[in-house]
Amino acid sequence: MEIMDETDLEEIARITGVEYVKVKRISKLLQRQPGTGKLIYYTPKEVAGMMNVSEKTVRRWYGDGVIPYVNIGGSIRIPRHDLMLALKKMKR
Repeated sequence: MEIMDETDLEEIARITGVEYVKVKRISKLLQRQPGTGKLIYYTPKEVAGMMNVSEKTVRRWYGDGVIPYVNIGGSIRIPRHDLMLALKKMKR
């Protein structure tokens, strides 16, 4: 089951200023993770690379509460599922 459809992806691209092709690629990468039943986390650097934005922008997003994060052993991690939901909310 896809979390977002084409309209959602287009809207995310428009709002974030990230090219549609990159948003679509990010969506596919997130959906292709192995279904081990374990939560998958990304570092701010990984999210920045996927979104083609700076790490500072990602830190601002989680600092402002735009994307959820967790602190694991002193390191910031962004849960995959929460990232997808946050991106969907950003489109509104």
